[in-house]
Amino acid sequence: MRTPEQILRESKTIAIVGASPDPGRPSHGVMRYLQRAGYRVLPVNPMACPGEILGVPFAASLAELAEPVDLVDVFRRPEYCADVAREAAAIGAPALWLQLGIRSAEARTVAEEAGLDYVEDACTAVVHRRVWKLPRAERPASAAPVPWTAPRGVAQPGSALRSGRRGPQFESGHPDFTGREAIASRPGFGRA
Repeated sequence: MRTPEQILRESKTIAIVGASPDPGRPSHGVMRYLQRAGYRVLPVNPMACPGEILGVPFAASLAELAEPVDLVDVFRRPEYCADVAREAAAIGAPALWLQLGIRSAEARTVAEEAGLDYVEDACTAVVHRRVWKLPRAERPASAAPVPWTAPRGVAQPGSALRSGRRGPQFESGHPDFTGREAIASRPGFGRA
């Protein structure tokens, strides 16, 4: 059985069962993160069909997906997970992942009997982020950096001082070097 890190390293296409079009839901945020990390992410949610999330159309079930998946990531309550495990086995998915806070002994049994790698009570985005933050020598070869995006109202990386409705702002492009520290480090700052 592969470790969670190995599963993410070897996966290219991930089906998210229970994906939500609501930006406030965890499944939406995880899908956005995984897309930015370079994965092909396919949302599965019968309640949202027809529709799309982050530019990708929903499928009503795993069986309706037009392409094979390397990982089935589940955002459903535990009582539904065994059925999702059966669907994952039926489409030939090599791994089943139950998100943070979700545990299902029945889903584990179904997955193990079908030969699927199984992870429960863990977040794919958190595990990916943890692997990516390892020192470069310890990172898996395929752990791609996640592009940093400036928060709303902050200048994009590479820009200098700009003025806006909230007054002058400075952004260095590095998340650990922003705001007042960045302005104070500018040449000539604080001279009389």
